[in-house]
Parts: sequence; C-alpha cells; structure tokens
Amino acid sequence: PSKGIEALRDIFFGFVKEVGAREVKRANEEGRHRQASPVRPDMSHMLARSSLPADYVCSDAIQMMLDLYSHYLTLVRVTFQEDARFSKAFKKACEHFINALPNMSESLAIHAHYFLDKNCPESRGTESIDVALDSIILLFNFIQDKDLFHRSYARLLAARIISFSSVRDEAEKRMMKHLMQVCGFQYAMTFQRMFMDKALSIELSREFGKWEREHRELLLRQQQQSLLCLLYTSPSP
Repeated sequence: PSKGIEALRDIFFGFVKEVGAREVKRANEEGRHRQASPVRPDMSHMLARSSLPADYVCSDAIQMMLDLYSHYLTLVRVTFQEDARFSKAFKKACEHFINALPNMSESLAIHAHYFLDKNCPESRGTESIDVALDSIILLFNFIQDKDLFHRSYARLLAARIISFSSVRDEAEKRMMKHLMQVCGFQYAMTFQRMFMDKALSIELSREFGKWEREHRELLLRQQQQSLLCLLYTSPSP
C-alpha cells in the first residue's frame, strides 16, 4: 500500500508542477500582451520615470499562482486528508511553478508596492489591501531569491517615504510584521529603521513648526532690529 501511495504522490507532484508552470506562463504572456505600454502612468514618481523590468511578472500571472495554490490546497485537504506526504509534495510543486518565471522576487516587491502606494488604484479599499498583503506573503514564502526581494522592497519603500505616498502606516507595519515572521527580525530591520527615520523626521518638523510659531514675533523683532542696525551703520552715499 505504501508504494502505491508514494506512486500516487509522485503523480500528483508531477501534475501540479507541470500544470502550474504552464498556466502561470500562459497567464503572464496573455497579461503582458494586453498591456499597451510597460510604463504604468498611475505609479508613484519613482517607477513612473522608468519602465518596468523587461521580465516583469504581471499581476495576471501572480493571481494565477494564488488560484492554483488555493485549488490544489483544497485537493490536499479534502481528497488526501492533509496527508504529510502529499502536503510536502504540494509545497514542493508550488515552489516550482511560483519560481517558473524569471524575476519573480522583484516583481512581487513591485506588486506589493501597488497596494501600499496611495497613488496606485490597487491601494483603494482597506479590506482589499489586507487580503492582498496576506496573498503576497503567501507567495513570498515560496520565492527563492529573498535577498533580491529585500533590495527591491527597500528601494520602493524609500520612494513611498520620500514622497509621503504610503497608503497608511498600519499597512506598512503589517507587511513588515509578516516579513519578520517569515525571515526573522534581521531581515525586516532595515525596513523598520527606515520607517522610524520617517516618524522622527515628521516629529522634528512638527516641533520646529511649533517653535517657529511660538517665537514668530521675537524673530520678526530681531530681524527688524538687525535691519535698523544695518541702516544706521551703513556709510552715507
């Protein structure tokens, strides 16, 4: 019986692996074909100045990955009753088709940016953002080049901070928390420091504005006195 189960497991693994890779590539080709231009006019300023990577994985392909994952996860749970052997084969097959397209790591970081930048239409709707971020982290668990994702995500986070275009702080913190849970504190520390620097900058600007308002009259008097002194001490023409 065990040999029969192992044979069935191998068939299941091969099927999910092959079908997944094929459907993801098809969805990506069709999605890219529908794009009139590789440049999205609704992006934040940093991405709008340059085109997307030539091998960018489009949102259609990413959605296909999520659909395939959900479909076969149900099969593992219901048909195979979450048998450990089939669960392991399922995860291995998912890792294959999620990484079937090149540049998946950078593309996933850009996909996350769409939902975290208020200039992008994907960021409209609180519930949709939370669901989207959870889905992105699900795929993040399977991507192989997490260092590339880290570099790309940090670059895009910096763009959101500089342009004050984050959709909301809670969403940014939610994403950081997820990344920390998957890869540890060290991985997310760069993002947290950037966010802390942003908060510090806002607080310093607020304190300076308060001080300026409180001392405005004093500053004006000092400026007037300096001007009068300059007029009195200047040589006559």
